[in-house]
Amino acid sequence: MTRLIRPLAPLAAAALLCASGCGPQGRYDLRWRFAAVPTGVPATARDCGLHGVDSIAISGSNDSGDGDRGVVACGALHADRSVAPGVWTLLVVALDRDGHPREPDAASTLMRARPSFGVSAGETTPVDIYLEPLPACRDGIDNDADGAVDLDDPDCAGMPEAASE
Repeated sequence: MTRLIRPLAPLAAAALLCASGCGPQGRYDLRWRFAAVPTGVPATARDCGLHGVDSIAISGSNDSGDGDRGVVACGALHADRSVAPGVWTLLVVALDRDGHPREPDAASTLMRARPSFGVSAGETTPVDIYLEPLPACRDGIDNDADGAVDLDDPDCAGMPEAASE
């Protein structure tokens, strides 16, 4: 009797795993661009570097409690994900090269988006988001190529966005 149970144990575990993710799936294709890029101008991987963004962190759930998490290189300009059908809400956060959020504090809406959308089985839902770039005096980039970044740049002295760091 024990010999019959052991071979069935892996099958039972597979059935449990399948119950949570083997049903009909849909997809979402999350595409991002920076709000500073004019409408009609194609987004490019270069936009990521100009804004100090290395990757995009995605986490979310649907109305049934299914979850999705992942990190995608910013230069890919999209993430095509297979998920369970339902109404999904994502948190999308731009990350710097060290994996830290590209924003000064958690309350900021810069470089962050919260799209909600529906996904149907066998369908791909396109989702477009716009990431607001950080102000030049708070983006960690030497925007004017003078060798000084943000608060160290004399051009940022007295700027309100530099003071909010």
